[in-house]
Amino acid sequence: MSVEIYKKFLDALENIQTKTKYVPYDWDEIPRNLHFCWAAYSQMLDEFSREISNILNGLTRYTRQLAAWSVVAEGMDENEFVDVIVEFVEPLATLALNMPHVINSRFLFAAAHLCHQASQAKEGEKWVDQFPMDSEVYKGVADKYGANWHSYQRLKLAMEKIANRKYRTDTQDFRNSYNHRFSVPIGIGISLVVTRTESSTTGGVSYGFGERDSLKLPHIVSLLEDQCQKCYSAFECFQNLVREHGLAIAPHNRVALGRLATE
Repeated sequence: MSVEIYKKFLDALENIQTKTKYVPYDWDEIPRNLHFCWAAYSQMLDEFSREISNILNGLTRYTRQLAAWSVVAEGMDENEFVDVIVEFVEPLATLALNMPHVINSRFLFAAAHLCHQASQAKEGEKWVDQFPMDSEVYKGVADKYGANWHSYQRLKLAMEKIANRKYRTDTQDFRNSYNHRFSVPIGIGISLVVTRTESSTTGGVSYGFGERDSLKLPHIVSLLEDQCQKCYSAFECFQNLVREHGLAIAPHNRVALGRLATE
């Protein structure tokens, strides 16, 4: 691939117009002077908020890069196009198409842990640390521990729109098939498909034969831009959840610190 093509990419990236944005860091308003009982919450929030911003901004960056390559790819001859797909587009797109599911899981994991820890402010001495191990934190766990927080319900609705059924259909279930079977190709080529189905009435098995075209670059960019918007909405809901936690933690923290001062 020529240096000139990569220069065109850099020019396109600098001037690309998308509906994406970068989300902030260091946005929480949790008191800095905290009683030690809030150490777990504080450290978790610091890590979770930073890593969620990192991965959201990563998805934004990759989406913008793919959008720039989509512009550059217009008018390329076949050999140049294949080079660009293999060297740049395929690895970027593979990562980016997987990321909405990852982002959704990280929101869920963070919300579950933080809601559990913040519940100390509401439950006081009745609070019991019976939270499951990290490998067992799934959607039901987040729903259980988020039930006492109004902001969690909005976050839950926002999370349900990320990597949802429509996204899976529009990507031909790329994430799941890429990680567990054989996925549809990106940009170029076709995949030969043998579909095995079982009759619900007779129990017999039949085979279907066909082919699937690749996921085209403009289509991928459009899907990722839409997922970015859904992730930004969930991020705002996550911020509101943390703010609700902060409002509950602040008076509890003042009382706890006051007790320390009198001891």
